[in-house]
Amino acid sequence: MTIVELQDLVYDGLSESFKNYTLRSADGNTTTALRIYKQNLPIPESDDDSEETPPFLIVRISDGEQSDRDEEHTVNVAVIVCVWDDAKERQGARDVLSIITRIQQTVMKHPALNGMFEPPFKWTLNDEETFPYYYGACQFTMTASAVRRENPLT
Repeated sequence: MTIVELQDLVYDGLSESFKNYTLRSADGNTTTALRIYKQNLPIPESDDDSEETPPFLIVRISDGEQSDRDEEHTVNVAVIVCVWDDAKERQGARDVLSIITRIQQTVMKHPALNGMFEPPFKWTLNDEETFPYYYGACQFTMTASAVRRENPLT
């Protein structure tokens, strides 16, 4: 499995897990689906779209290694979470924690991902004041079979 295929697999697993998940949209009056992106937010198409509107996740490959030719490849995956909540109760951080919990459950229980997940599962909340935006992230390691060069002479 290549690194890109592994990112696609994590993306697909999270897309399935969050397909019916909605949160308040930035207009404050409606709900919207949680959007999921690979590696980065999309480039804005107009000046009105200067920033992507929450809620969203970004599935980012941060780094990895293969220590030996015949060893599995380890890939570190980070998932960035952003939600919007302008309510005076300030429950946005709880929404982020709920999303991180679902990500953890998906990674640990999804049939295609479970066999590749390697503990630990790390997570964090943003500790800076960013109201009404709330951020968090989680990081975990996945293992993939090594990419090997085929040599018909050996």
